[in-house]
Amino acid sequence: MAEAGHHGPPPGLHLYTRDGFVGQMAVAIRPHTVYEYTSVTGPHAPSRVALDRVECADATDPRALPTVFATTRNGVSLSVSRRSAPMPYVFRNTECDELHFVQEGSFEYVTDFGALHAGPGDFVAIGRTVTYRVTPSPDNAESLRFVVETPDQLNLAPPAPFGMVNVGRDLTEKISKGEGTWDSMTTDGVHPSDAGYAAYAKSVARFLESHKSDSVSPPRLNDGSSVIVPGVSMMSIRCWPLVPKIAPEPPVAA
Repeated sequence: MAEAGHHGPPPGLHLYTRDGFVGQMAVAIRPHTVYEYTSVTGPHAPSRVALDRVECADATDPRALPTVFATTRNGVSLSVSRRSAPMPYVFRNTECDELHFVQEGSFEYVTDFGALHAGPGDFVAIGRTVTYRVTPSPDNAESLRFVVETPDQLNLAPPAPFGMVNVGRDLTEKISKGEGTWDSMTTDGVHPSDAGYAAYAKSVARFLESHKSDSVSPPRLNDGSSVIVPGVSMMSIRCWPLVPKIAPEPPVAA
């Protein structure tokens, strides 16, 4: 049980998982604080990467591919792109599906299935062997994309669109306006502190207030079950940022 007056997670909250956030898991709540690790070695050592600090080859070389900064033992790779000029070629990945997340800037993806325009907060899924070419908007002040490549099939199957609250964007805006810092709004540069949760609560309240008159209901089948949107080779999903931009001087630890 959380202490009286404490608005964050219980101090003794401990999460056990086998495969990060996607495998089997169990949660234990203890009456005392769970101490953090003092050191970690091996392939499962956690890392934090400031994506906006990665030197990307395609920022200056139009022929370059996104810069890989991490790989896994099962063939998944993570890359960053700061493309500033159109690709002077078309590209086809014959080994992996790709998922592109647009952090900053706007881009046109010309593919075998037509053109797709993506902006900040969009995910673009490109199936294996799909040919595409990326052109950044000439109006881009900055360009930042995060790319995941996986040999497994990507199956984006989002639920019916009920709307999402961009609390990450709102928190970043408050900090940029001088209404707080990453140290005061978060406990570790990522997870919210009590002040961060308060900012999140205001974002949720504003979102609910702006949609309280909506009459949207999820689509249903005749038997009353929900309809799931099937995954496709390419789609763009409006969502809140997966990788919040880190402040100019964030703590970066391996």
